[in-house]
Amino acid sequence: MAVEVEKEVKKSNEVFDSKAVSSLVNTLRQSFASGKTRSYEWRVSLLKSVAKLVNDRKFVANELVFSLEFAVMLNMSVVDIYMFD
Repeated sequence: MAVEVEKEVKKSNEVFDSKAVSSLVNTLRQSFASGKTRSYEWRVSLLKSVAKLVNDRKFVANELVFSLEFAVMLNMSVVDIYMFD
């Protein structure tokens, strides 16, 4: 079912409009109503992957927060900060 959702999102890559949202919601509702679920192991591996992604991106997030704080202190936009980087 995830592949179908992925195709739906890619198909509507230009604009994620109300029609695309409606179609996606209907697909997800059908999947839920079917009673099919992923295994516990799959869910745990997904959560571990998300945790790894978050940990791997902490530096980038911290750098962004620092840039935003710096921009506010100097009354500059973030774009200005990155132009001088």
